Amino acid sequence: QVRMEEREGALLIGLRREGQVSCNGRWLPLTVEKELEVAGSELRVRYRLTNLGAERAEGRFGSEWNLNLLGGGHNPQAFFDFPAQPQLPLDSAGEVPSLERLALVNRGLGVRLSVELAPAAQLWFFPIETVSNSEGGLERVYQATCLLFIAPFSLAPGESTGFTLRWASEPVDGPH
Repeated sequence: QVRMEEREGALLIGLRREGQVSCNGRWLPLTVEKELEVAGSELRVRYRLTNLGAERAEGRFGSEWNLNLLGGGHNPQAFFDFPAQPQLPLDSAGEVPSLERLALVNRGLGVRLSVELAPAAQLWFFPIETVSNSEGGLERVYQATCLLFIAPFSLAPGESTGFTLRWASEPVDGPH
């Protein structure tokens, strides 16, 4: 189900899907709602899961984002800016057990894309690559950076939980 509306200078898009989640070898009914709000240089994404069944539903909810800020080849101008951690190239792979905020930066493009999560979630990140056959043989070609935010849930019958991402884009100083 889809709905769209404009409200106070923002565009709101609502999506709703009733489905099932596999839990302990059984399929349980679950509703997933997603609301996107676009206002200026900000995007808010709100997820809501509701257990429609008569049993507890448990699992992990994932929100996947594939972004390209020209971060291939360990571009030193394109990196993850994690709080209190060293910067990593955008074509790195790894996991952060609990994360509240993160930025992806490309100084060459003059872009900083930040995301805040509420509540905190686990993050898996890795490059999306294709294999190309060239004169030099097979080579891996960077396509994008994949971010997978993972939030566990445990819902009693009729219970709901939510998860929010707030994306913002801002200019950043050029190459250093």
